[in-house]
Amino acid sequence: MLVETANNIDKLLIISRFIEGLHLFCKEQVNDHCKRSILRFFFIQIDNLLKTVPRTKNNLFRECLITQKQKKEIERLTKVLSKSYDNAYDTIRDKMGAHSQPLDLISLLNWWHEIDFTTVEVLYEDATNLLSIFSVVNCVKFSVAPDHTPLALPADSKLSVNATQPSISTDRFASMKPNAMAMIACHSSQEKAQLILSIIEFLEIDFEFTSIVEEPTTIYHSTLFEVAWLLAIIDTCSLLDNLFEDTQYDMSLLNHWKEIDVAGSHDLADCQSMRNLKFESSLRNIRNTLAAHIDDKKPFHELNKKYRELDLMALYNYAYLFINCFRSACRQDCRTKMFNIHNMPVDGVISVANWTKPFDK
Repeated sequence: MLVETANNIDKLLIISRFIEGLHLFCKEQVNDHCKRSILRFFFIQIDNLLKTVPRTKNNLFRECLITQKQKKEIERLTKVLSKSYDNAYDTIRDKMGAHSQPLDLISLLNWWHEIDFTTVEVLYEDATNLLSIFSVVNCVKFSVAPDHTPLALPADSKLSVNATQPSISTDRFASMKPNAMAMIACHSSQEKAQLILSIIEFLEIDFEFTSIVEEPTTIYHSTLFEVAWLLAIIDTCSLLDNLFEDTQYDMSLLNHWKEIDVAGSHDLADCQSMRNLKFESSLRNIRNTLAAHIDDKKPFHELNKKYRELDLMALYNYAYLFINCFRSACRQDCRTKMFNIHNMPVDGVISVANWTKPFDK
């Protein structure tokens, strides 16, 4: 097997490992919002699979490691998976997973709820059928994690199914959470702040998840540990982009606030001067070649080496530096103070009804 082919097989192996691990994760006793947050990575891997399979198939065929019949079957099964994913669930990857980008409330509501047991099962079945064809190649084995041990969540964990005390929520998923009083944005600057709050909550889930599977002793827990940290890299980049960078989709929060003279814009501008561009460059390199995409040219061991060399505690501290900057800036203006009551418990209320769709129904 040529080096390029072996490199593509290595990438399929890691994609398969993530897909298997996240499929098992669906059965964990984790509350629906946190489960959907972690499963964003599942859709990133489906996208990676669809991009990696054609190159791998062609290389294997050129080396006579698969037959013409097997090649056509791979192409057929790729079309099946692509038909399910493209122009549909790729929205989840593009707007909530690999990136956090603006989406109107109704579309957000619909696509967030599409992250459910049925969707994952359909895509998982299509993906495993496709991967099974590659198992005929010598030395290639895609296997499930044989040591699945359910997660042991602390009673007070943010991920717990009991973590649904009535509260006020001011992020963009507020109306989709159980027992949450939701804020509906009335201005584009509020929509942007809600988007940033959603990223902050993603990061809080990412980091808590890493602590739950810290020092993993099983393949399954090790897989989830990597998923959580790779999501943290993606979400930290998204946080910085939405705070400070104008894109084709939207202005940065900083420029939104400058435009309407929000008092906190001065604090946010001061925060921008605290950015470590060298550290961010290393983060974005990992994000662009391993976390949100898998590079199609470099070997996997080279991509993984850069990730292994990353100081994970430095990532945690860097993310919280800007999370705290945002919260501090929100305190400076009456128009933004409501973003600091996000997740505040509401006493005297038994329950709140909203547009929540259960994950497993």
